Amino acid sequence: MTAESDLGGSKTRPAAAGPLVFYLGRDQRVGDLLNGLGYRWAGQSPSEAGNPATVPGAADVLVVEPMEGHQEDLKTLRHFRVGGEMARLPMIVLTSERSPQYHARCLDMGADLVLLKPIHPVMFGAALRAALRRAKGGHEVSHPVSEPLAASEDHRETVVERGVEGVGVAQGAARPTPLEIAPERPEAGDAHPEEPSITERAAAFREHVHRADPRELRELFRKELPSALRSRLFSIFLRDPDSGQLELFVHNHSDLPDGLVLAPASAGLMVEALGRESTLLLRGARARRGGEIRPKYLHDEALLAPLKVAGEVVGVLNLANADEGKFEGVDVRATDAVEPAIAFAVSYSRLYEKVRSISTLDPGTGLLNHKQLFLRLHLELLRSLRYARPLSCVLLDIDYFKRVNDTYGHGVGEALLRELAGVVREAVREVDVVGRYGGEEFAAILPETTLEGASMLAERIRARVASHEFDAAGRRIRLTVSLGVASFPSSKIMHASQLVRHAERAMVEAKRRGRNRVYYYQERRSALRCRMTMGVRYGIPPEPSVRQAVLQDISVGGAALSVKEILEPGARVDLEIGPATGTGPTLLRADSRVVWCRPAGEDGSGYNAGVQFEGLPDETRGMLSRAVSRLLFRELYPGAQQAVSEH
Repeated sequence: MTAESDLGGSKTRPAAAGPLVFYLGRDQRVGDLLNGLGYRWAGQSPSEAGNPATVPGAADVLVVEPMEGHQEDLKTLRHFRVGGEMARLPMIVLTSERSPQYHARCLDMGADLVLLKPIHPVMFGAALRAALRRAKGGHEVSHPVSEPLAASEDHRETVVERGVEGVGVAQGAARPTPLEIAPERPEAGDAHPEEPSITERAAAFREHVHRADPRELRELFRKELPSALRSRLFSIFLRDPDSGQLELFVHNHSDLPDGLVLAPASAGLMVEALGRESTLLLRGARARRGGEIRPKYLHDEALLAPLKVAGEVVGVLNLANADEGKFEGVDVRATDAVEPAIAFAVSYSRLYEKVRSISTLDPGTGLLNHKQLFLRLHLELLRSLRYARPLSCVLLDIDYFKRVNDTYGHGVGEALLRELAGVVREAVREVDVVGRYGGEEFAAILPETTLEGASMLAERIRARVASHEFDAAGRRIRLTVSLGVASFPSSKIMHASQLVRHAERAMVEAKRRGRNRVYYYQERRSALRCRMTMGVRYGIPPEPSVRQAVLQDISVGGAALSVKEILEPGARVDLEIGPATGTGPTLLRADSRVVWCRPAGEDGSGYNAGVQFEGLPDETRGMLSRAVSRLLFRELYPGAQQAVSEH
């Protein structure tokens, strides 16, 4: 057996030439295990006084075993990470402590890996090989706290004191490093082992950001970022690469308007942060405008972190109002740790929104493009089939738009189309869908809207466009539009393309009739009717006798009857519609007037008569309209609702 030698208080066991492991601990079995694995090693017991150990300059890996419960031993870990050659060495911590909080503290102090004792030789050997691969490959050890703890001036934290006049004074020689800011102060949550520390919360938040759907990123930030980074208020501004303007991406302030855009001249502190390599901590900072202190815009304590992706600045993260009133060095480190994840997520989200807008929106107007418009129309038609509800489509075209392009140029024409799109959007309801049908034609999809309601909305669009003054290269001009309306259900409309085709025909007819008007497509009947066989009792005042008839079809406006005697057109009739037998409870009672009457057949055995309802209460009319729509759907689209349900 090779004899031990005393080298300056250290124990060493020379072996065959190979990697040198420095072991800071008291367990002789670890040294025996290193010998068994074929490693050279040197050892030293941790100092009871907390003095830093002396590491051989030729060491390749550090293996440290702190005494559980001794904070001074944990501080020794941090000693290895403050500059010099030791900062580059991979560090493995051995411990019998099973607390996740204790493991997190070890990692925060600079460890790269924590192994739980008793140590399995296979795991220990694999950990050493992994550490050596990183060291020999020339890669620096990366962990949440090692990078900002370098002792060089380039990594020192800047603390700026700002007086009430907003003048910044840098604290030169007295500037503390992040390590020097409350180095012995425990992290928030350490006093309660069951609560996660700041670093643990930041690490969990970073993982959530990595996995977040770009469509849900803003909501994730509002929900989790304040607690993860110990900040009551936050905002993220993205930098426009062309103009340099800062656009508000997400925030949780009560008085910041969404969509806020700041010019670089009015965002001095954020511009200052954008030029830094790491998080900027501001102490005693207040903004003063016109003699009035505005604490909601800049608080006494604030953190500003530049967001960078591949070396390019994409924005800035602002944190204010620390939970405990004061930001510490651990807050700076936690912010630095999550900054890359936030920067990548917001950059990807912005790219996702741009690609999504290109694939769904018309670039000239910001409305849905032709493909998406038809997709939405198809979905709305399926919904109408399923629930037996009406659906309407409005198609509009600008009158004499070619003259505008010829007079002012196509660039001005595109600007007028964008302005017109805004006028149309303001005229429709929030539930309506507006898109660019093609060229200077626009379409609006109107769910839950009958032909009558759609015609009224189309007239509102026409009137607003006609009264609006458009900007044509500095000159105010007026435009008019022609609109066509079609509605579903209809015996002529079976799918989305037919609905649009009938609206287009109505629009062409509006142009043919003089332009700047609304025309709607309808079938020969003035109201939707459905076939129905029911018993009818009717009387002709002032005669008291009650006669029997059979209902043939019905609409909201009237009904067709099969009667045994001729009825004079214009005569008043009191109707009671009930079951097919003509007996039983009354389903509908209506005062009516005969509109027409003619023989039902050549033998003259009966007559068909049409009656018009008069004075129906609104509630009765609404009930009748819903019933007719459902019955008409069943008549026109047999099996359609079942087919929709199966899909």
